[in-house]
Amino acid sequence: MLGAGLVEYETTHHGGPMNAVSLRRAAAVGASLLALTACSVLSPGSEFLDQGPRGMAEAAFSDMREVTSMRVLGSQEGDVGFTRVDLKVDKSSCVGSLDADGGGIQIIKNADGAWFKGNANFWLARGAPPQRADQLSGGWLVIEGKDKLLELCDLEALLESFELHEDDTDETIEVGEVEEIGDADAVALTGQDGKERVTAWVAVTTPHRVLKMAPADDGGRPDELYFEEFGVDVVAESPAKRDIVTLPEN
Repeated sequence: MLGAGLVEYETTHHGGPMNAVSLRRAAAVGASLLALTACSVLSPGSEFLDQGPRGMAEAAFSDMREVTSMRVLGSQEGDVGFTRVDLKVDKSSCVGSLDADGGGIQIIKNADGAWFKGNANFWLARGAPPQRADQLSGGWLVIEGKDKLLELCDLEALLESFELHEDDTDETIEVGEVEEIGDADAVALTGQDGKERVTAWVAVTTPHRVLKMAPADDGGRPDELYFEEFGVDVVAESPAKRDIVTLPEN
């Protein structure tokens, strides 16, 4: 149904691999709404809630594809450990942070370029001595070309992942209860994405955007992503030139 695909990236700077984060399908911006039975426990009276599960999913995905900007924040436990993400992204800009067990980074992308800054723990985890790690933590490095680190900053690709498959029907999508997500009422839709079951919470009132996604069966630390601040201007100012550094060639 919602086929976002695995959001993974590994970027290399001057010979050293830098694994920033791996957001698996269950919590990435994109997951399926397949499987299970259509079992509604919703309050009557809402035209949106009275339609079939596929209709609700179609409305939500259609509204998501019209988004011009949004904030993505939450957490994910994956191969590189527990990661927290907080990114604001629009069609040309992106700003935010990724924090993992092996350190954190900040990202800036705009029409002039893209940069990242790792904290001291990030550089220590990559073999830098303490003094050098402190020095590097104060500088921004240029992200070259189509580095995979920027995949999470591609709003168009993220939104295109919200689509239904032909085999997603009223019989294969489970409709759950209406819950409050932030300050909005949202209906939970649960399904199968490959081997994983995921739940998406969709706003009951228009526009019917996806407000949250999480694995349906999460036995560890909380894996969940929230989507909010739709249509808000993303301010991503370039770093000052004096703060942009270049790593020495090895």
